[in-house]
Order: sequence, then C-alpha cells, then structure tokens
Amino acid sequence: MAPPFRRAFLSALCLCTLLTGCVFAPGMHMKYRMTPTVNDKNEIIRPKIIQITAELIQKQHKETAQALSEAIAHYHPPEGFTTKTEGYQYLIGAQDVLRIVVWDHPNLTSPIQSNSSITNSQDFGITVDHDGLIFYPYVGYLKVKGKTTHEVRDMLTQKLAKFIKEPQINVQVIGFHSQKVQVTGAVRVPSVIPITNIPMNVLQAITLTGGPIRCGAASSIGVASAASLCADLKNVVVTRGKASSTINVDTLRAVDGSSVNWALQENDIIYVPNNNPYRVFVLGSVFSPGPYSMTDGKMTLREALGDARGVTTLANPGYTYIVRNFEHHPQVFAMDAASPDALNLAGDFALKPEDVVFVSPSRLQTFNDVLNQVNPTLSAALSTKVLMQ
Repeated sequence: MAPPFRRAFLSALCLCTLLTGCVFAPGMHMKYRMTPTVNDKNEIIRPKIIQITAELIQKQHKETAQALSEAIAHYHPPEGFTTKTEGYQYLIGAQDVLRIVVWDHPNLTSPIQSNSSITNSQDFGITVDHDGLIFYPYVGYLKVKGKTTHEVRDMLTQKLAKFIKEPQINVQVIGFHSQKVQVTGAVRVPSVIPITNIPMNVLQAITLTGGPIRCGAASSIGVASAASLCADLKNVVVTRGKASSTINVDTLRAVDGSSVNWALQENDIIYVPNNNPYRVFVLGSVFSPGPYSMTDGKMTLREALGDARGVTTLANPGYTYIVRNFEHHPQVFAMDAASPDALNLAGDFALKPEDVVFVSPSRLQTFNDVLNQVNPTLSAALSTKVLMQ
C-alpha cells in the first residue's frame, strides 16, 4: 500500500485530472513547453530554493516601491487624451435626427418627415442625410454636419428672417446616431454606445454596459465562475486611432496620481480584458487544489492557501513552495508554514501572476525535486517547462 503522503499526492493528481475539462477551459493554459530553460550563454539555468524570510519580503517591498517611483518619474499622458470636458459641444453628424421649433409658426415646427426608426419620445424630426444636409422650408438644403445646434439655429434664424419677422427658433438633437464608442471584453453587455450632448468618460461608458464582470467574493476559478468571465480592471485599454492608453478603472489614476478617466471621442474603443493572466495555481496537499484568480492583480500566499481551504492532514506545512516564472528566470521560494512567524510571512509575501504554490508532504531538497512533484499535477491540464537540476 502506498504511503500516506503518496496517496495524498495521487488524490490531488486525480482531482486536477477530473477538473481538466471544466476548470482548465480553452484559453486557460500556460504557455510553457517541455524544454530546458537556458540563459543567453546557452547554459542550463539551475535555480536555487530561496527561503522566505522577513528580510526577503522587505527587499521585495523595497524593489516594488522603487519600480513605482521610476514609473512615476517616466509617466507621460498619451497624446490626444484628456479628462477635461469644459466647453464640450456636440457636433451634428449624418443620421442624427433634429427637432426644429419655430415659435408661433406650427407649420414650420417638426415638419417634413417621420422616421420609422425614431422612438415614440422622439416623435417627428428631420434626419441628417449622408452628405450632412437637411431640407427645410423656405431655406432649402442646409449643411449641418460638424456644426453645433446653436450654429444651426443661427443659420436658420438668418435665412428665415427674410420671410418671418424676428423668428424665434430652437434646435435640438433628438436622435444621436452619428457618433459612437465601443465597449468590448469582460463587461456584462458589450455595447456600441452613442455619444450625446452630454460628455462621456471611460467609467461612464463601462457603466452603461451594465458594468464589468466581477470575480465575486470567491476568487476560485471554478465551473461556475470561469476566469474568462472575470474583468481585469487594472489593464483596461482605450484605443483612439493608432494611439492607446492603459488605465486602472478601479483607481482612475495614473502612476503619478493624475486622472486617466479620459473623455471619449467618436470611434474610441474600450477593451476590458479578462482576468485569466492574473491567477495562481495552488497544488499539493490542500483541500481544493486548482487555479485561483487574483483580486485586482493582487494575492498573498496566505490568501492563496485560504482560497484552497487550507492544507490537509497529510500535508507538512513546513514544506510550502512557490515556483515562479518558468519562462526566463525561474525561482523557487520555500516557507516553513509551521513556524511561529509563518502567518505574518504568508500574509506579507506577495504572489505574482501564474505562480505555482505547492504544499508538500515532505521536504524537497532541490529545484528538480520541487518540479518532479509539481509537474505531474500541473501537467494534468497544463503544458509546463522542464527545468533540469
């Protein structure tokens, strides 16, 4: 009969295999291949196991703060983007519907045509044609594309003054059809949203789709909450022509503290990516092995173990390993989760996207030992890179 720790490992492997068809859905794979990792000198990388200590965590915090400081120093707002809406005026375009009222002259009010696409609230109006023209009695064809309602009113007042003494005219857009923005990705209802006479920013546009798809209180990527249906709000991309800007919708602040809630323009595209790249894998002797979504791109070791419902009775929490960055500069961290300081260390140790947390029933001496334990479990659903010791 297999020893207890072996049975626990096989149980975790079987569980991951069963979950392959649902938890690890298409698009939720890691990009690694079963090939050795080498450096620029064609030498096989032999990473060491790094013990997680208070000093290591302090060093990581310092490096994070330094990276943020450098990002602030080098940040420049993308050209052409602004958050200012003062003085905003809507410019009329093709297929917009205008309502023109001439006071005391009902025969000139809302004349000419009924557009079947107009809602009941819009009633009758004049549709701007593809050339940006409208036809109006006594005036003939009038170019209105690219003009404000005030400019159209002034033009009509001037031309109708030849036939009506001191005409009192009001011009409104009652159908906004010419200018739109697109919101795609992990939002409740991806939409094409019209630009109106009220300025619109990124947050408002996303809200109009019903909002982003949230991970919810539970961060586990289970059958009912696939990661592809969870929004990554830290990396929303706004594209305008050939230019683009990545913003954090949760903070609406650039790294230097300035606002990035950009005012939108015609044909802007807002893409809300999913949270798939921001997950960690908790494997080994835990009650619920599998991938877990990070919340706003953040997760500590303690949170990851908590999401996995803790370690089993067959686990030895003194041998908890984190495998990071298979692709270029692989690292393995180890922590004695049974030590008195373990709770604080685990709460302060920040995980990174696609880290693999492995709780072993026994001590693993080398990186290859760790990988020999991690690979069979992870390979049940993912293709991983073999690193030779």
